[in-house]
Amino acid sequence: MTDRASHTKAAKGLLTAMFALTLAGCSLVGEPNEVIAECPTTGVLAAGERFERYTPNSEQDLTDLVTRAQIGGIRNVCSVLREERVLEMDLLLDVAVERGPAAKPGEQIAIEYFAAVVDADDRVRQRRQFPLAVTFQNTARRAIFSEELFLSVPIPANRSVQDIRV
Repeated sequence: MTDRASHTKAAKGLLTAMFALTLAGCSLVGEPNEVIAECPTTGVLAAGERFERYTPNSEQDLTDLVTRAQIGGIRNVCSVLREERVLEMDLLLDVAVERGPAAKPGEQIAIEYFAAVVDADDRVRQRRQFPLAVTFQNTARRAIFSEELFLSVPIPANRSVQDIRV
């Protein structure tokens, strides 16, 4: 056998051994339980997109406005725990809060928002309230920030992530 032929045979043997080890390693390690997934349809209800609070027993004109808040865009990242059939969602909400003429200087504005998970049959499967407290700096009349929240949502049997809405 020539020197070149023995090198080729040795290289083929080495490649075969590496391939076999790779396959053995894959079967021993297994696949990870958590995988990045496409997020379900996510949005803000038209009725809940904007919030206004007025002083109690007022005429609700502009001079009685304590605060106005609005949720803008939503960004999300999702993963699925396959063995548990659980969707994990990290959401980032863009929030704008205005201090109205009836707000006291330095007053902390406390509002709440909720997140609801709805299934393919339009049944609410999960609903959680989240508090939000805003303190305006000095004479600032507006605060714009991102609010982060985490949801863990069980995926019903015989359903997929795309059968869920948030």
